[in-house]
Amino acid sequence: MSFPLYVRKNALWPVAEGCGKTNLTPFCPLWSKPHGIPGHWDTMVQSVERRVALGDIQSAYTNRAITTATEGEFASRLRPDNVFKNMDNSFDIFEVLSPSQTRPELVRKGLQYKAILGNRLRKYKILNIGEVPKD
Repeated sequence: MSFPLYVRKNALWPVAEGCGKTNLTPFCPLWSKPHGIPGHWDTMVQSVERRVALGDIQSAYTNRAITTATEGEFASRLRPDNVFKNMDNSFDIFEVLSPSQTRPELVRKGLQYKAILGNRLRKYKILNIGEVPKD
């Protein structure tokens, strides 16, 4: 997979399709490279591309700490698969279930995200590999 490049803060970032082409499109840096279980990375990227296509986000971060994804607004080293900042400044977090994780572990992680973000966490989803969210 190759991704378009976008300049932000004097650096080139690979971004998901549809991101970063103008100041009106979301900033969606793909921070890490494909890794781990086949299909896991693809599911993460497809989730970003889907949300960009819906046109309802300001930014999307893949595999970055909450602190980075919220631009320092919330401090946490927890690293979700996807963090989306919505137009209303709330956040959606998606985790892609991998064989090394259990659904109950990810449910507990979702509760941690809720404790950190409070009412700013609008949505938390656990996706299966290959599942592309409809919203």
